[in-house]
Amino acid sequence: MRPLKEKESRFCRLMAEGCAPAEAAARAGYRPAPTKAADRLLAREEIRHAVTRMEEDVARRRAAAGYARIAYGSVADAVRLAFAEEAPADLDGMDLYAVSEIKRSKTGVEIKFHDRLKALDRLSELGETDADRAAPFYRALEQAAERLEPRG
Repeated sequence: MRPLKEKESRFCRLMAEGCAPAEAAARAGYRPAPTKAADRLLAREEIRHAVTRMEEDVARRRAAAGYARIAYGSVADAVRLAFAEEAPADLDGMDLYAVSEIKRSKTGVEIKFHDRLKALDRLSELGETDADRAAPFYRALEQAAERLEPRG
């Protein structure tokens, strides 16, 4: 299987990021007939495989970014909201990503946050997955280096 050309790779990346096939083809530079180009590209197994691989990578990066926001993000806006007498005017601009639940009762406001330790565990798992995928490559490099070392 030959390596993908730059335009093909760009098409795959755009598809993985959620573009429709014709739009991905047009943005990747396949003109004047991006729909036909997209159909032709998606008929190839290596293109479909590359899109799938890139989709998994995009999903993993998005999940890692979300877990990082929970694990390391500020809770200042949520605390400000909890102590406000009424809903702040800038509620839409507040960063409440780490909040899992808000309850208002007669006695006040209760805010529950996502578990930071669980988010850190998930980040760790995602990191291990990347390392596990890279391990065979590094083993192959080590074996190649051993073969290249002069014997004496």
